[in-house]
Amino acid sequence: AGQFITLDLNQQQGATQSSTGALIASNLRLISTGNVAGSFSLGTSTLNDVDTLAANTSGAVTFKDLDTLTIGSISGSSGIAAMAGISTYSGAADSAPVLITTGGNLTVNQAIDTRRVGSSISVGTVTLNSAGSIVLTGAGNITSDGLVQLTASSGIQTDADITTTNDNVTLVSATTLTGAVAINTGTGAGTIAFNNTLNGAQNLTLTAGTGNIDFDAAVGNTARLGILTIVSATNVTADTTVTAASILQQAGSGTTTFTGAVNTNTVAGVNLTGTNLVVTGGITTTSNGVLTTDLSGSATLANGSVSNIAGATTIDADGAIL
Repeated sequence: AGQFITLDLNQQQGATQSSTGALIASNLRLISTGNVAGSFSLGTSTLNDVDTLAANTSGAVTFKDLDTLTIGSISGSSGIAAMAGISTYSGAADSAPVLITTGGNLTVNQAIDTRRVGSSISVGTVTLNSAGSIVLTGAGNITSDGLVQLTASSGIQTDADITTTNDNVTLVSATTLTGAVAINTGTGAGTIAFNNTLNGAQNLTLTAGTGNIDFDAAVGNTARLGILTIVSATNVTADTTVTAASILQQAGSGTTTFTGAVNTNTVAGVNLTGTNLVVTGGITTTSNGVLTTDLSGSATLANGSVSNIAGATTIDADGAIL
């Protein structure tokens, strides 16, 4: 990128880039704070080369970068205040989407905020696509009025929280927790899905409201998770193995299904509160870990699936225990 250059696009009506144009700078600030949504459509060119991007806009932000990119902080200059992260609702009644595509690694070092400020519903989507890795640092939280989807060829590393307003959160690629993470889709029907493996010796807290929680691949297979807490969901489905320090489900209105082997290694063990439970692959606890259920529905347990519990086993279900 350009050597120590800050480029400002300060346009109340936003800006659109041609497919043959190129934005080359160390820093790029996008500014559009009028009452009319001003969007920046900078995602058609394959020639953009920026090191750090920040935006404070009243409209959508679409940006494609040739190689590596950081969403971060840019110091004030030329009469323009310092700026950090991406915000898409400045001066406008509603939020707007963010779409970032990079040819190399993408680091989110400051917040992305597309939260609802008017009557908009699910319009402030956040989509991040990287041909390398996506790294969300502890300061790179995402607050979105719309679905959030992260895709990275070399995997996702996250120490950041993600919050939506009853909208889906999908981590498409292999994910590693580098710090404690909370994902909250609100009280409505926002589903949380991990489409690939999930690892990292960190605590993970998931709140899906009336949405579902889906683990489509192995959890903790190379690095055991810390405390896996499910605050709320309709259905919780683990298609393969789950390995964590402990598992705590606080509420569930549908069915919690463990298809693969479940393994915990602390005294807290597995504690499940919900409606229905299906265990196929078996639950193993060590370190005197317990297995406790409090179900308003039924428990369907494969033969021998709860026979490897180091501590006390309490299966409480208002319905049938099969």
